[in-house]
Amino acid sequence: MHPWILELKSNWTRTETVRRERKCVIDLTGVTFVDKGGEKVLAEFSKEGAELIATGMYIRHVVHDIERKKSNRQM
Repeated sequence: MHPWILELKSNWTRTETVRRERKCVIDLTGVTFVDKGGEKVLAEFSKEGAELIATGMYIRHVVHDIERKKSNRQM
């Protein structure tokens, strides 16, 4: 949802220096829905090297779709 997207992007920007030296993991455990805006932001983060962790069937599908699209772009 839009307010959470802004918060997530703000934190991502704020931690940019630290993330260069560490692996970034975005744990989506407990998340039950991601709208298109959220999918777009997660795809951006994944492209920048973040690992997306998902447990629920729907969120695993979202993450799989993001990773598939990322792989297709890298070819």
